[in-house]
Amino acid sequence: MRVAGERSVAWVISGFVAGVAGALYGHFFVTFGPFDFYFNITFLTIAMLIVGGMTSVTGAVVGVFFITFVNELFRRWEVDGFAGVTPPSGTASLVLACVLLVTLILRPKGITAGKEIPWPGDWKLRRPRLRGAESSAEAPPAAPEPPPSTATD
Repeated sequence: MRVAGERSVAWVISGFVAGVAGALYGHFFVTFGPFDFYFNITFLTIAMLIVGGMTSVTGAVVGVFFITFVNELFRRWEVDGFAGVTPPSGTASLVLACVLLVTLILRPKGITAGKEIPWPGDWKLRRPRLRGAESSAEAPPAAPEPPPSTATD
């Protein structure tokens, strides 16, 4: 298997997608500078990987969904409030830091602990056992019959 070649292709494709995203971002905002990019994005990416599990693709996906859900929930609470209560600015970041700390303490390998969800082609389906198959499975195999003799009388 050519792992290095496949990684190179994946690296080039991801670079292309990131370049297209940057070009679209530049066209959307017309002008932007270094202060338009926040540390919060980098923190979110690292938190997603750590919370989900860094050694599996499944962990990365689970981390993305979990962190995005928690982050958006608390960001909306900061902006709109809930039941007349509006928390101070920065509550979402504080909650994310607490989630990250709790994950590191309770599950150091992440939520998935490095385990993958198998692909549909890897699923093993159990065949139903027939009633007669159980008794024949326990019997020892019969000895092979000797080949017929070729000598003539």
